[in-house]
Amino acid sequence: MSDTFLTPDVLNAFVHVSRLHGVDTTLQALQRRYAFDEEGVPATALVSIATDLRLEASWTQVKWSQLPKLRNVLPAMLMLRDGTASVLQSVTDEQGSGLVTHVIDPQATGDVQAAIGGDQLSRIRDGRCC
Repeated sequence: MSDTFLTPDVLNAFVHVSRLHGVDTTLQALQRRYAFDEEGVPATALVSIATDLRLEASWTQVKWSQLPKLRNVLPAMLMLRDGTASVLQSVTDEQGSGLVTHVIDPQATGDVQAAIGGDQLSRIRDGRCC
């Protein structure tokens, strides 16, 4: 992945995913520990931060049809085309609907959940997961 900067909005998703994996952290704690500012943190540094928190992470390009392969590592961050991220909580195969992703909006209170099908998700995601 190129060394693009991840905004604090994306880092909120990272914090949310970390908490769901049992790591108690906050955006403010990460900002203090890693000294990044409003620009955010380089995307390549996020994997190192995850390692410091004793999480396993890597950036990967994932096609819609490959999302079910992530079931064993979910929740994960799903990067969106607008530069933000959503928390991919699960992927299910719904009878009559096919694959459906269940996502959480980390910018809200953490309880805003949505079930999104392939057509809709393909319009908003950029293909990267971490």
